Amino acid sequence: MPEHPFIKAGSLSDHVTWTPYGMSDEDCSRKFAWVVEEALRWHKAVLPALPVPEPGSSLAADSAIPYLNVAGYVTPLIGHAVEHICFMGGSIVPKSNDDPTTKVVRVWPSAQHTVIRSAIMSASLALWMLASPSRAERQSHCLRYVWEDVRQQIASVKSIKPYIDSGSLAIDPAKYDEGLAQLKEQQQKLKDIAAEHDWPEPYSFQQTEVVQYAFDTIGFSDFPAILSMWREPSAAAHGLASHSFLHSEKIADLDDGVNSLYRSASSIQEISNLLGGAFVLTRYALNLLQWRSIDLIKALCTKAPPMGSVTRG
Repeated sequence: MPEHPFIKAGSLSDHVTWTPYGMSDEDCSRKFAWVVEEALRWHKAVLPALPVPEPGSSLAADSAIPYLNVAGYVTPLIGHAVEHICFMGGSIVPKSNDDPTTKVVRVWPSAQHTVIRSAIMSASLALWMLASPSRAERQSHCLRYVWEDVRQQIASVKSIKPYIDSGSLAIDPAKYDEGLAQLKEQQQKLKDIAAEHDWPEPYSFQQTEVVQYAFDTIGFSDFPAILSMWREPSAAAHGLASHSFLHSEKIADLDDGVNSLYRSASSIQEISNLLGGAFVLTRYALNLLQWRSIDLIKALCTKAPPMGSVTRG
């Protein structure tokens, strides 16, 4: 991977990516553009060439349990993260009509935070299933990921039952029952796998738990900064008032200041910082996927991704 003055290899404690504040808007825009350019390169050249896990690789062994195809879940998650970072390229626009060749980043805080949140979540889930030195833990994380997906599918299917019963949805009740039964059967098989391997309940997970795990894995354990990286985009994605107040400027007071009107406002430094976090997580997940996909003997001659807690297994 090419070196860049804003994104350096090694410990995240030394990562300028995480501390762009104080940089000029022009430098932040250049960093932002480079991150998008690198993600576009991954999307064009790296993702299509991702290897199938080789026999003898740790990822092939991880994926040996039925229903827990770790490689099959992790690969699209990394693709999702890359796509969201690429999508941020739409924020790069000409500085002005008088200066169309100079590119700057147009800030749309709530929209950009929502997109970046998806990239952070997808990359974090991939690392959650790839990074542990324990195969059992990697597989148990995969089971929890699949369990949560099936749980939400069951809830979604159940939510349409009243509309089928009332005739609002023209779905054959027998087909509905069959589909729900298949999901419940899959859920039971996941329970059986967990019991066989002594993996304790609960099988569901909290997204913040996964994101913190991912940042810890790559060597960035500053929890207040993690909250900034995660909570603010999450608030935007869920339309919470806290995001509006944190990333807006007051334009009018109503009722003697008890209520106020706000409009969206944020900075390129902040958006660039968040995008840098998503980028670093995705890069590590991509490197780790490639590394775990090669035969263990070959891996002895291959430098591991720079994550001190990660070992082969």
